[in-house]
Formats: sequence, structure tokens, C-alpha cells
Amino acid sequence: MFMSMTAKDEYIELIAETGRSMGLGAVSSKIRGILMAEPREVSLDELAGRTGYSLSAVSTSARMLTNMGMVKRIRKPGSRKVFLYMEKDMMKMMQQNMKNVMGMMATFKARLPDIIKRCKSSGCTNEEVEIMQRHYRMMLVMESFVEKIPDMLKEAEKKAGLK
Repeated sequence: MFMSMTAKDEYIELIAETGRSMGLGAVSSKIRGILMAEPREVSLDELAGRTGYSLSAVSTSARMLTNMGMVKRIRKPGSRKVFLYMEKDMMKMMQQNMKNVMGMMATFKARLPDIIKRCKSSGCTNEEVEIMQRHYRMMLVMESFVEKIPDMLKEAEKKAGLK
């Protein structure tokens, strides 16, 4: 017997689909969907039950999502359970992503010139050096663009009446 999805289930599936389209696995995508739809934190046990995946699979995916900064891991006083929470404010999520990208870019910008220099002196081919130099130049171009995004997000929030 076919039963249609509730609107909430359809929302969860929509979020999961976007996760899969970004390259996340099925378990991580489903966890993101559930967490985005829930106003509260959800325990790993509950996530395992709701997704149909094992607690081990849910725990592994939860660790990856936490490491990526997509969800927060929470422990409640007096409980041994682990809970996950996902920020619902899309602008805050985007701002956090931009901070992560800017941090990654700063690391490349700081370390890549020395790596290129060592590569040149240690026998790398011209093609290999050019790959690294191109990467560095693209980082500089992207940095000038990415630095403008936080202000653009704030302006978009104002225009949309969100702030």
C-alpha cells in the first residue's frame, strides 16, 4: 500500500537530496535533512531509528558532519547520550562556510609560496611548478571575491527583511 509523504517528510527528503548532490553520502544527507527539520537537538539513537541506519553508521556520519562544521555535537548534563543540532539560520550557515573557506585560503596563501620554491629547487618539472603557481594565483583571485561575501550576505539579509 502506497502512502504519500507528509510535508515534513518531503522537506527532509529535499534537504537530503541537496546533500547527496553536494557529494554527501546517503546517511549524512538523511541526518542533515532530519536535523534541519527539527527545532531541537536529536540524539544519535533517535537518528538511527528515524533513518533506518545502524547506530554505528549514524555515529560515523555524525562525526564527519561535525568535523565539516555542518552540525554541532552536544552532551547534556546527566546524560550519556550524544545529541546533534543543526543551525537553521541559512545566513549564519553561509557565514560559517565563508569563514572556513577563508581559513583554508589563508593556509594556502601562507604555505604555498615556500612549497613552490622548494619544488623548483628539488627537481619538480615545470608542469608541476606551473600547477602550483596557478593554484596560488587562483587563491589570490578567489580571496578578493570571498572577502566581499560577508558584506553581501548582510546586505541581502537587510533587503529580505531578515535583519
